[in-house]
Amino acid sequence: MKNIDRPVEIDVSSRSDINAPREFVYNVKGSSSGASSNDFVKYQHLRRKEHQRIKTLEEEAAQDEAKQKYDEELHKLRQKGEEKTAKNRAKPD
Repeated sequence: MKNIDRPVEIDVSSRSDINAPREFVYNVKGSSSGASSNDFVKYQHLRRKEHQRIKTLEEEAAQDEAKQKYDEELHKLRQKGEEKTAKNRAKPD
């Protein structure tokens, strides 16, 4: 805030790197200690985050696959159209 002439860099990406490793829970209880009421809430939260990450990865893979199929089909149709156009051009008038 001291230098107001310098542009401010703001991270506008709404997506973080979903392939980044998740944070670790270091306060894991041993088998001799009892589970507190908060442990299950932590487990649910981590589980929910992991399921959301996997769902996002699967959706992106499905979108990529659909786009690839669409591009292949479009390429085939354009090639077929070019062949037909070339055939019609070759016909004598």
